[in-house]
Amino acid sequence: METEIFRRLKWQIAGTTATLFAAVWAVLACYFFWEPVYHHFFPAWSRWLLPLVYGLGFGWAGLLSWWLALRFRGSAVVNFCILMGLCGMAGHLWAVHPRLLEKPPMLQGAEPLPAVVVSGFEFVFYGGRILATAWLAGCIGERFGPAGQRHSPAWR
Repeated sequence: METEIFRRLKWQIAGTTATLFAAVWAVLACYFFWEPVYHHFFPAWSRWLLPLVYGLGFGWAGLLSWWLALRFRGSAVVNFCILMGLCGMAGHLWAVHPRLLEKPPMLQGAEPLPAVVVSGFEFVFYGGRILATAWLAGCIGERFGPAGQRHSPAWR
């Protein structure tokens, strides 16, 4: 039953992932941490495009994780969360390249390994939130969507 529900939530998962990461980048990267961190890596003109770019990029990563989660053995939900954790670790592995940790004063002296490991747990958490929100969106869509497009409810 879990896999059947997970399979039906394909586009809700992709959309939720894109929305979550666009919001994270809009709030954290473009507002709170632009000056102390991100302006060291990105040109000024890209500041307000980053949420769109990262939202779309992570939306595709969420879709790929959904697809892969269904192809591995075990729980698709657990697989998805683990894949999102690996995605976060891969991104942070690139981000903590020694040269990158030296540029912003805020990150000078930071150790790369903890940043990569913690990001895995952080993104597993994000994966769980993405699935919960996608499931809720699926329930709302099936409850209030056009009558001709209704399926058996996701909450059953």
